[in-house]
Amino acid sequence: MSQNTLSLKVLEAYTRDVGRGVARIDYDSMDSLSASTGDVIEIRGKRRTVAKCL
Repeated sequence: MSQNTLSLKVLEAYTRDVGRGVARIDYDSMDSLSASTGDVIEIRGKRRTVAKCL
């Protein structure tokens, strides 16, 4: 398992994404994380959570 780190700015979620565990990330950022659509990522802030990349 790789340990890639990337800092991104968090914006307000789309209404349809609230509570669904979805992180919408641009393709360049996904490439730098070696992630693809549907992969699970860890998001660190004040707390940690996981979300599915879209």
